[in-house]
Amino acid sequence: MALAFDAFSSGSALPGTSVTFAHTCTGDNRILIVGVIKNGNTNDTITGVTYATIALTNAGSIGSSATLRVYLWFLINPATGANDIVVTNSASENTRCVATSYTGAKQ
Repeated sequence: MALAFDAFSSGSALPGTSVTFAHTCTGDNRILIVGVIKNGNTNDTITGVTYATIALTNAGSIGSSATLRVYLWFLINPATGANDIVVTNSASENTRCVATSYTGAKQ
């Protein structure tokens, strides 16, 4: 089975300590990828991302924790249907998030 686009969603907090937005996953052999951009003047970090209350795995980040930092999180085989993605920040900062799900991913 080939990898195929499923859905896209986004959310933001300008500023805030968390971002909550809905995302709908469908199909078989799913993967969910969430990108987070944190922009602020403190040494805060993204402390967690969940989908349907299940924690995503942090694939890494790049940038300065005191200014602009980009994070990438993923979840293999996320639940189907409409569920909330919740991104938690250790301080109130400008946080923008995007999520993309795909079907046909190796499980």
